[in-house]
Amino acid sequence: MSPPRTCPRCGAKHRLGVTVCPKEVFRADVVASGGPYRAGDSEEDTDGDTLKSQRSALVPPAKPAAPNSPVVNAARMLKWEESVTRDMLVGTKVGDYVLKRRIGSGGMGIVYEGEHAVIGQRVAIKVLRPDFVEGGRARDLATEARAASAIRHRGIIDIFGFGVIPDVGQYLVMEYLEGTPLDEVIHQRAPMPDSEVLRVLDVLLSALGAAHAAGVIHRDLKPGNVYIVRDEDGAETVKVLDFGIAKRTEAPYGSTPQTHANSMVGTPEYIAPEQACGQQVSPQTDLYSVGIIAYEMLTRRLPFDGASPMAIVVQHVRTPPPRPSTFVEVNPALEALVLRLLAKEPAQRPSSAEAVRRELKLILSSLTEGVTRMSPAMAAESHASSEPTQVKPPRQGRRERHVREARRGARPEATDPKATPTMVMAPTTLDAPSLRPPRPRRWWWVVSVVAVVVMVGGWAVLHS
Repeated sequence: MSPPRTCPRCGAKHRLGVTVCPKEVFRADVVASGGPYRAGDSEEDTDGDTLKSQRSALVPPAKPAAPNSPVVNAARMLKWEESVTRDMLVGTKVGDYVLKRRIGSGGMGIVYEGEHAVIGQRVAIKVLRPDFVEGGRARDLATEARAASAIRHRGIIDIFGFGVIPDVGQYLVMEYLEGTPLDEVIHQRAPMPDSEVLRVLDVLLSALGAAHAAGVIHRDLKPGNVYIVRDEDGAETVKVLDFGIAKRTEAPYGSTPQTHANSMVGTPEYIAPEQACGQQVSPQTDLYSVGIIAYEMLTRRLPFDGASPMAIVVQHVRTPPPRPSTFVEVNPALEALVLRLLAKEPAQRPSSAEAVRRELKLILSSLTEGVTRMSPAMAAESHASSEPTQVKPPRQGRRERHVREARRGARPEATDPKATPTMVMAPTTLDAPSLRPPRPRRWWWVVSVVAVVVMVGGWAVLHS
């Protein structure tokens, strides 16, 4: 068995296969110089090349970059991802869970599939980059865990645990979701039908309303943070996740100032004007993002586009959005609601997520009614092409008139000049019983016999 490899700078020992020392990867001089400080027990690499020759071949002499320059930060992220995803964490135990594989990554961290070491429960484990907590960065997984756990709604992702991996960063144990992010659904299926958009928005707003009732404002609502998953019965539902920059208010449905008014947090394509300007945020801030999501589902495009994130943010603050009907055919009531959600002033937007849900239900009922309702011409055409069905029998007086006309050989209703043509129906097997003459009534025979007996008796008496 090969001996453990030792980092030449800090002396930390690592198992065979580790290519980047986690303790050294965030050093500014290491990243600025570009040198891949590899962990090894000697200067000799597995390929027979020395680290010195590797450095001279891979890294040309250059002036070190500034410790906090964008190039350095990007290099840190790439090297951290390399060390975590390829070598250091996969297969190791974090708390009660074993990390099985990486299932996603981003600028703030990496998400793994984990499995409980004893009961085998599948979970998702998010590992946060250390520099998003250290140095005053806004992101903190503890904040995300507290915010998500305070809501308790089936549309909010469940949080099972929180901890810190030494020399790596914070981690969060979450519910494992089997489904598709909404951004992929939009990419595959948009422009989406109005009815489908309404149903997705209804479930999304239900979860969002529960968050606002718990005093939680998401502040980073976007299709990438919304998952379409399937219930146990196979029906599609929505899960909202990533509450990393959520804000807590003092009261349900309240508003709150932003922590850093001079800095912008959120995603430029989905950010509300007041959030972009550093003003206080409220439930209407999230509703603006819902409007952007609805706009994208309906039209397959965003209302604002620009050459840079700042150019997009400026349009959110100043430019009215184009009407969705400019690009696709949209229900007028749904379009009006989306435009109200995208109002620049929070007071001009709907008052709450539940208020939006009520409007969505009215729009959905009108769409359903419009589909099921048939015009008179469509009804007549459908009736003519359908099989004979049982009709309501006529009242007794009309029935007798039908019988009399049938005895005379006349077709019922055919000679009535006021009869409506669509109401004239040829006799069917179901109508035949109504055309039979009524059976003779037996009491007429009794009366006749009695009358005959009386007459015969009277005649006999008179002639006796």
